[in-house]
Amino acid sequence: MLKNTELQDAAFEWIKELPKGEIFENKDLYDLLEEKFPAECNRRGNAAHESRYKNDARWAVQRAKRGNWVNATGTPGRWKRI
Repeated sequence: MLKNTELQDAAFEWIKELPKGEIFENKDLYDLLEEKFPAECNRRGNAAHESRYKNDARWAVQRAKRGNWVNATGTPGRWKRI
């Protein structure tokens, strides 16, 4: 299994701190990482199709989903904290 990046850990912690029932989107995580960790986002660079920090944010959501912290809302990129 791949090691989690600092950005994945930060996004996952943010998800865990949300109040239950809160709905958030992937863009909320992107904005959080861009605002709080601009140097790290820049250092991660870009993959072929997108910035790597965006991929880190989505992996944090998948980690939260596997840990039963979030559920899909039925709209792509939108999640509900449970």
